[in-house]
Amino acid sequence: MIWLIHWDPAEGKRLAKRFRLTFEPLGNRKAGTLPLPEYLRKLRNNPPATIVIDLTRLPSQGRDVGLWLRRTAVTRHVPLIFVEGDPAKVAPIRNLLPDAQYGSWKQIRALLGKAKPLKSPVVPKSAMAGYSATPLPKKLGIKPGVKVGLMDPPLDALKLLGAFEESDPDGCDLLLWWVSSQHEFMAAIRTINAPRVWIFWPKQASGVKTDLTQQTIRETGLAVGLVDYKICAFDKTWSGLLFSRRSR
Repeated sequence: MIWLIHWDPAEGKRLAKRFRLTFEPLGNRKAGTLPLPEYLRKLRNNPPATIVIDLTRLPSQGRDVGLWLRRTAVTRHVPLIFVEGDPAKVAPIRNLLPDAQYGSWKQIRALLGKAKPLKSPVVPKSAMAGYSATPLPKKLGIKPGVKVGLMDPPLDALKLLGAFEESDPDGCDLLLWWVSSQHEFMAAIRTINAPRVWIFWPKQASGVKTDLTQQTIRETGLAVGLVDYKICAFDKTWSGLLFSRRSR
């Protein structure tokens, strides 16, 4: 079985049918259906022989999935094939995962023919390896024209974020929310109405007292219709998950 990861459901189905691949949408900003933890469970139950990741759309997410697959024991030895993508954006992925294969859809049959389980795969030290040189605002998706709302930011947040268009949390495009207790989190999560929201919680090694965990935040978000699709460290104290509204 060969899995295809593609961020456009219609195109993914077409390519899967043409090349006899197995496709199930991992999710994207507009049409996300399957959150990462559920996807991982599917892979654990039935690991594929090869995984093909299309980089035509959302290449940074394709990179993150590749890093996640290599850092997960059950998929570590599965050969990865990255297809298409802007060469400038594919080059950093090659540096992180040099033993994956890279090419185009025209070459896919030849690439699949070469795919074999990896005996000594390259395992990135961190799932955040692809972000090491990326400025924080870019990691968070803060761009010109994006209205950013802040909820309970730490004192140095504005300094780290730089210049951006600040908006009221109730009318923003992207909400950044820092929270350190389950009580506070549970009391406010259902009031969040931004289309995208970063939820930051204290890292375990930060020394900040907290009863929040990544699993609690993810599961609670899913329960209220939010799907996480990106993780990012804000600084040495805070980690974050980016959520969007689940498509109906």
